[in-house]
Amino acid sequence: MESLFAARKPQAAPEVEALYLGFAVAGQDYALPIGCVREILKVPQIHAFPKVPSFVKGVIDLRGAILPVVDLKERLGLGAVDRAKGRIIVLVPNHQPMGLLVDKAVEVFPCPGELLKPKPDLLSKAPVPFLAGIISREGTLYYALDPKLLLTPREFEVLETHEWAKPKAHERQE
Repeated sequence: MESLFAARKPQAAPEVEALYLGFAVAGQDYALPIGCVREILKVPQIHAFPKVPSFVKGVIDLRGAILPVVDLKERLGLGAVDRAKGRIIVLVPNHQPMGLLVDKAVEVFPCPGELLKPKPDLLSKAPVPFLAGIISREGTLYYALDPKLLLTPREFEVLETHEWAKPKAHERQE
């Protein structure tokens, strides 16, 4: 007689769908995991800041917090975003919030794990180290970005050493 337990097959855990924010830059669709996104803004006045890489457009004042703004289009070498039509995605890729200037925000969508494909081997050494994979969804290809790799460690270090990254005297905790 066969045991009832032997006849049962273990069930795989249900696959969790991740949520992504889809957005466009230079006519191409990109996506970021929604967990790193805080909000999406119309482009406010961006204040230029000296001695930063050219794709760092400056800083914005977001309800008292000063955030650096990175133009993703320029970061990719595709020109600059039209600020009158663009959007800023406020994200926290590491511990420092930043704004990501893009042409437009498109949608938030669920992505089952099987839809996120690794980047092709031929692109593994491409000069876009922050490409995490490719999502094919309803006829659209989204380049999924790794928010922690949008800037190199050296670029994060440069931004973190600027005045906007330092807490104000009354905010410092001893």
